[in-house]
Amino acid sequence: MAQASKSSKAKNGAKKSLPIVGVNLTASSHEYLIHLYDLGLFEGSLGATKVHAELTPVVDALHHVLTGGKVELRVVQSGNADLKKRLDGQLAQSLKDTNQVNRQVRYPLTVAV
Repeated sequence: MAQASKSSKAKNGAKKSLPIVGVNLTASSHEYLIHLYDLGLFEGSLGATKVHAELTPVVDALHHVLTGGKVELRVVQSGNADLKKRLDGQLAQSLKDTNQVNRQVRYPLTVAV
């Protein structure tokens, strides 16, 4: 996995460019990610983007689960039911399409989102 240097300057004083990688996604995975982005997953101006403040605890909880922890989540107010249904469907389609592609080639070709 490519890692960026902690220093933003090369030894000669010039700014280092960070590595950029390409990722294969199914069209449905791409659409789902763009939809999350459009709904406000991130906030801030170009070059100063961060996870939306209300999502920071959700991401923190995700990280705990992924590292072996346990969390409790509670929805205190439901959002737009139709939009949530659409997002749930987009995620399901993304996983279905990704799994179909990966089964056909017998090795991970696309990233599951």
